[in-house]
Parts: sequence; C-alpha cells; structure tokens
Amino acid sequence: MILGEALKFIKQNHKKPFFLYLPFVEPHVAMQPPQEWLDKYPKEWDEEHGPYRGQNGYLPHPRPRAAYASMISDLDEHVGTILKSLEEHGLTENTLIVFSSDHGYHMGEHGHWQKTTLFENATHVPLVFAGPGIHKGGVSKSMVEMVDFYPTLAELTGLTPPKSVSGVSLVPALK
Repeated sequence: MILGEALKFIKQNHKKPFFLYLPFVEPHVAMQPPQEWLDKYPKEWDEEHGPYRGQNGYLPHPRPRAAYASMISDLDEHVGTILKSLEEHGLTENTLIVFSSDHGYHMGEHGHWQKTTLFENATHVPLVFAGPGIHKGGVSKSMVEMVDFYPTLAELTGLTPPKSVSGVSLVPALK
C-alpha cells in the first residue's frame, strides 16, 4: 500500500532532506473503485454518454464514469492524508510538492473513451507545483512538458542538472 509506506517514510525521515516519489496508479484500468466512493456518485453519470466500450470492446466496469470519479476521490483523499502528515512533521514550509499524471482520459466526450485521441481530454494533465520559491495560488498558462520537471526541481533545490538533461526550468513561470 503506497499510502501506508509513504506515511511511514515521512515519519522516519522527516528530520533530514528526502525525495519521495509516489506512483499512485489510480485512476486507471482495471477500474476497481472503493465502494464507499462509488456509492456517492449518481448512476445517471454513466447513462449520459452512452455505453462504454474501451479498446477491443473491453468493459472495465459496469459504471465507468462513476468508477473513474470514485478513484479520483480516493486519490484526492490519499494526497490530503500525505499533506496532513507533512504538516504534522513541520515540513510544509520547506517541502517541494509536484502533482501530475501521465495522460488525460476521455469519459465519453466526443464519443471517445480512454486516451486514444489528441483532443484536450487526452492530452492535458494536471500539474501542480507547491513549496518554497513558488508563487502561492498562482496559475500559469505557460506550455510545459514533463521533461521540464527535472531542471525545475534541480533549480528549486540549488542543484545543477547535467548538460545532457532535456527540458527547461519552469521556475520563472512558477514565481
């Protein structure tokens, strides 16, 4: 369980600098949402865009939209638990946090499901930076790529990335 391991790591390492990468899989196929969250989403959500058939006619869940939303809610709760742990250990003022995902996802929009197009639903991903050196509450319209994460984190932590690293630092946009 990633959440439990992360909380244990923070507790054991909070007195020294650390890097913690949390590869949460949710939301993702195979959709296995926690029932407590699934029960909170209306069944009408799944009727709104017609029947769901993923690649090769695969049906990952009888209620795919509600299942996807449920997994996002569960992930949101996990992130909140981690942020609370950082706060309890006095780390909120000196910790850099990056939240992103690997791709967007269609949920019936334009008649598509999953990540099989270049519509915005499939190509846009959430990207949140928080911590020292970053303007609080700011929103940037800058174009970024994931290759920019490394040089950005390097600059924010006072490190110099090797010249072979692709990407550019996002620090000017984050300030």
